[in-house]
Amino acid sequence: MEDTMEEENGREAKLKAEITRWLIFFGVAIMLSVMTWLGWSLTNRKNPITSFTTLVSDSSVAIGIQGSAPESLDIRTEQGTALEQALLENVYETLVSRSETNKLQPSIAKSWQISDDGLTYTFTLNSNVTFSNGHKLDSSDVVWSLQNVINNNYVGSDQLGSLKEITNPDEKTVVITLNQPNPCLLRALSGRAGIVYDEESTANYGKKAVGSGPFTVEASSKTQIVLQRNDSYWGTKAAASQITLYYYASEDSLVSAMEAKKISMALPLSASAADELNQQSGINSDSGISFDKVMLAFNNGTESPFSDEQIRKMTRYAIDAQTIAKDAPDAYSPLGGPISPLEDGYEDLSELFPYNLEQGQQMRSYFGAYYIADIDLLVPKEYEQIGNTVKSAIEQLNI
Repeated sequence: MEDTMEEENGREAKLKAEITRWLIFFGVAIMLSVMTWLGWSLTNRKNPITSFTTLVSDSSVAIGIQGSAPESLDIRTEQGTALEQALLENVYETLVSRSETNKLQPSIAKSWQISDDGLTYTFTLNSNVTFSNGHKLDSSDVVWSLQNVINNNYVGSDQLGSLKEITNPDEKTVVITLNQPNPCLLRALSGRAGIVYDEESTANYGKKAVGSGPFTVEASSKTQIVLQRNDSYWGTKAAASQITLYYYASEDSLVSAMEAKKISMALPLSASAADELNQQSGINSDSGISFDKVMLAFNNGTESPFSDEQIRKMTRYAIDAQTIAKDAPDAYSPLGGPISPLEDGYEDLSELFPYNLEQGQQMRSYFGAYYIADIDLLVPKEYEQIGNTVKSAIEQLNI
């Protein structure tokens, strides 16, 4: 998502060189990600979509998703989120997983210990874990999988920095040693980098998926992916026997399919589309938090007025982030920084510079009338209304 930026003298900010020097102002979280909803609902874990709790063993569910179907089933190399949304936690499982609130929790590894110096992670694997082809999953598969992710630069390998050694002292234990602490290691192992593959499998990953999850891939095409329940799954069996994921090029076509009852779930949708469907008989909408954010960033390069900390502060006091978030139909809440409530390290900073126009105007009085040059506000078209609101707020500071 593009950032909104202000800059002196009509110049466009040079993002690729300056991005680390930008100061994030606020963000608005929007909708829950497709991957998270699919992962919870289809495997009958605790989740906000209560309709799936009534599924019986022979249930078949059709789900509509806006976007293009993955071109390949190879989750190791296929870029983008579409394949991850369909297969992660449904077909492929990871060493560590995430709960519906994005907290780390056991998966293939039932527990782990971290040394006091943060350099050694010892994982204990669950017993009786098997792949969909019947092969047993043990520590050798974990070591082999991690080594291949790193050696072949598979998607997510960049998150496994500082790895020194991976060993398996026995079939239920994996030890990862680091050169230096990596506080994001467990998070990385809950994503693609942590997928455990079958070392003995000779499958063509582009056309076939062999995982340890509650589903297998029955079929795939340019418009759909069919997931079949894995009845030999080592954990809690899936609530539905078959899930078909249909891909639609636009939100309008997705809504039409829902209205025609061609699908039993549509996700994700804009707030307006969800509200419209929610008014129809037999259709209910639900919502949650995602990682998506709408941000306003200040260019604090030397050529910008916002290189002055006091100008940044007075501008923040003049902008009512609470009201902007409240008026945005897809918004969950205002943020005081770039981290959402689902992410590690989140802290509610929304009240750090609460809306206080009087204080902002008082701070403005310390600067001469022409001290602050004109600024540009660069706004993606879809956020034009928010941009105009911010523009009006800044103008109240006589800028």
